[in-house]
Amino acid sequence: VATAGGAVLKDGEFKSPNFVTQRQGWRVDSDGNAEFQSITLPTNIQEFTADGTWIKPSGLPKKVFVQLWGAGGSGGAASNNALNPNAGGGGGGGYTEFTFGASDLASTEAVVVGEGGAAVTAANGVATVGLVGENSTFDIATAYGGGGGGAKVDNTAASGGGGGGLLAVGSSPGNGGSPGSPISGNGGTTGDGGNGMYSGGGAAGNAAAFTGGNSVFGGGGGGSSSGANVNGTGGTSIYGGNGGNSGATGTAGSIKGGGGGASCKGDTSTATSFAGGRGHVIITTYF
Repeated sequence: VATAGGAVLKDGEFKSPNFVTQRQGWRVDSDGNAEFQSITLPTNIQEFTADGTWIKPSGLPKKVFVQLWGAGGSGGAASNNALNPNAGGGGGGGYTEFTFGASDLASTEAVVVGEGGAAVTAANGVATVGLVGENSTFDIATAYGGGGGGAKVDNTAASGGGGGGLLAVGSSPGNGGSPGSPISGNGGTTGDGGNGMYSGGGAAGNAAAFTGGNSVFGGGGGGSSSGANVNGTGGTSIYGGNGGNSGATGTAGSIKGGGGGASCKGDTSTATSFAGGRGHVIITTYF
């Protein structure tokens, strides 16, 4: 019972219009006992799979939470009918997130979604390194692309592409972008790609089937290829794109920065690798 100067203001309970016991809403009973269930805040979500323009929602927005994935690098390609060719998988694109005050952003902002590194080809006796994935950007936030996979035609190991880092793209091929492992996965040098929290490294081509590195938030690394038909699989990611498989039935990296699979031909035919997965941007506004 609430009183003011001895007068009864309310006898009973206060509760929200949507209140359901132990399910939703809130109430305070006449004895002062309180019950609060989950509260859903209004949001506006704008998702981008290609370059575009973010439009600030009307009303009174308070915070803007931005999630970005850089694009994955493509796998390497190699062909040789005399010596064993090897090719590494592409590195996974990096992930980053940033929270802005809504008042710090203009009414419209440009959104850039990185394209995955394009597939490459290699004729007999040729080794072609894969291409780096493009960055994704929004205002001052940048998610960096994964590096391209290496390629060799002299029976030596070909390193995988490095995963995109928080501060730089992955090497083509080589280590993950700065600050490096364990944030961004290194490209494998003689085996599987390195795992990374924000990106996975591509697997190395080295006379056996090796797997791209795994990631939690960024793209997984692409699988390796070796000789006539020795092919690895792509790494996986929980929130980003999976890396592509390698070989004749290989695959491109998945959207959200998966690294592309590699390709080798142990004859005179042309090898064609697989592209990295494109980047992605999700912008959530809270009121």
